[in-house]
This record gives sequence, C-alpha cells and structure tokens, in this order.
Amino acid sequence: MELKKGDIVLVQAPSAPFGTEIQKTRPAVVVSPKEMAIHGNRAIVIPITGNVSKVYPFEFLIKSKYLSNESKGCCDQIQTVSTKRIIKKYGAISNSERNR
Repeated sequence: MELKKGDIVLVQAPSAPFGTEIQKTRPAVVVSPKEMAIHGNRAIVIPITGNVSKVYPFEFLIKSKYLSNESKGCCDQIQTVSTKRIIKKYGAISNSERNR
C-alpha cells in the first residue's frame, strides 16, 4: 500500500503498550514522506482520537469525511510504526484540513 503525508490510516496497537501509551488499534495521520514507507518499510504517524472535550496546545482538531466525528491528532503520542501495522488506508486529509 502506498503511504504519503496526510493519509488517514488504521494502525494496529503495539502488543505491549506501557503507561499512557495508546493501547488500542486506532486511526492515525501519516506525517512522514512516502519515501520512508517505500525504502524503510516504516511510517511516522500521529494517532487520532474522537475525545475532543479538551484540546491541548500539542493537539490539533481534524474534520474529515473519512472520520465519523470531529477528532483530534495527539502529537504527544507520535510514533514510528512498521508499515505491516497499517491495516487499512481510509483516504487523505485535504490541504485545507491540513493547514488549519
């Protein structure tokens, strides 16, 4: 699967999360260049959550047709994952959605 910056993907959670690390399979936004997935079989992703009751300065709101509700990206949980952990690609955030 081709991955590029701005893609919204479903990422499988690590088998042994620790502390406050994300513990379940969830959507994420790819922030790495496509070459990283092609040559390194990895991608840098920002996990997405639907809990928008409070948005901290290190988080950003996302409204996309590929997400069922308004969501937020959790920049404090940024991860480098194997492309084998990426289960599905939903689509991509548009330029206007990215530049908010």
